[in-house]
Amino acid sequence: GFKIEDAFPDFNPRFHHFRADPLDSGRIWFTTVASGTDNGTGFLGNKPTGKSFMTPPQAMSLKFSEDGKVIKYTIGHVMERSLGNTGGLGGIFGPAYAIGKPLPIPEAQPYKPSKRFRLLQAVGSLGSWLEKIKAKN
Repeated sequence: GFKIEDAFPDFNPRFHHFRADPLDSGRIWFTTVASGTDNGTGFLGNKPTGKSFMTPPQAMSLKFSEDGKVIKYTIGHVMERSLGNTGGLGGIFGPAYAIGKPLPIPEAQPYKPSKRFRLLQAVGSLGSWLEKIKAKN
């Protein structure tokens, strides 16, 4: 199987901010801001690029059963897309994008608002602008 430490020997997940979920008994949330340099065995079958990555902060969680065993592990929920150099991508998609080897699927590309969404934002801005003009008169 794939081992991220083989591709990124200096991989550092920097786990922090551990907290118990007050609404979901048995779940622990934590944050990660991972970094590493592609100078190991190569990432996903590619030659090492020597490029480094730093992910945006990502929320992660562990869900435990009543007898203390991990039954669910969630990863890669980006909290702030503008940080890091992964195009706002989390999970394994982020490092792949940062080193110039993005996976060839839409989900592994940086977020880009649709034309319809951009139009709705423009209509909202126009409405706000018109309200300000109306308030001045």
